[in-house]
Amino acid sequence: MVKKIIYITGVFLLLNACDSKNGGITPFDYFPLESGLQWVYRSGEYINNEPSYDETTNTRVSEGLKTFEGDETYAIKIVGCGNHEECYFYYGKTDDGVYHIGDEWISQDEVICSVPYKEKNSRHCKLIYNPPDKVFTNSIDIGNSWVSSVEVKFISVDTGETFEYEQRTERIVVSRYEEVITPAGEFKDCVEIDSKIEQKIQSDYFYPALEISQYFAPKTGLIKEIYRTSKGEPYGFMELIDFTKINTALSGNSASNFADILYKSEDIPLNKSVILGISFPVFFLSIFF
Repeated sequence: MVKKIIYITGVFLLLNACDSKNGGITPFDYFPLESGLQWVYRSGEYINNEPSYDETTNTRVSEGLKTFEGDETYAIKIVGCGNHEECYFYYGKTDDGVYHIGDEWISQDEVICSVPYKEKNSRHCKLIYNPPDKVFTNSIDIGNSWVSSVEVKFISVDTGETFEYEQRTERIVVSRYEEVITPAGEFKDCVEIDSKIEQKIQSDYFYPALEISQYFAPKTGLIKEIYRTSKGEPYGFMELIDFTKINTALSGNSASNFADILYKSEDIPLNKSVILGISFPVFFLSIFF
């Protein structure tokens, strides 16, 4: 088994242009919620300011309502996530926005994760945000901003070991009519949201902020992300390449699909672990592939 740093992000696409000016589009139209949708992304890094693409792609499927930690949530399943037999990201939606509730990794045979700073490995791990992290707002007016301060708890279900840390994320709507081109097509009038993430881990020190620029298309969702260091230097990206309605009859429920990423940065010490960030949150977690 080899520990490695990878990029994994959520998936959204559509070949249609985004018309937030004339189509009666609401903020929640930036998140297609029905079950049976499949998104495919590719990711990579910048080398000498030029994009270098990974050979693999990331596929995600909306699976509708599922129970997580006793609550009914919208589940996004990652297809082919290393040795993991099942990987999920869980979201909730209220009138004022979309919230990231938690994540889960399950394997019947392979050891896939371990609690940071602990010795034992596990086949079943969870990540819980308390309170849930507000990742999108009901107002996409330019300049609208909000701050999420959460306690993040990582749990090994097998061993009972836990690890907790604090995370603070600042988000702001910086553009509402962006034109974005990806392998999936050309998207107009899209929203850009910039985020700055800080963490406090086993000390009173907040690690330097990481920055993410995300681009969303109505009735499509996330179509592109750019990851930057605290100095504003881009080091990685994700972009949409395909979208399919794989089974519109899968469920009458809906699923909220949001940007989910794994990334690395020189700003945060690796401690020989994979850094896994999901929907903006960054946390220290050993994952095996």
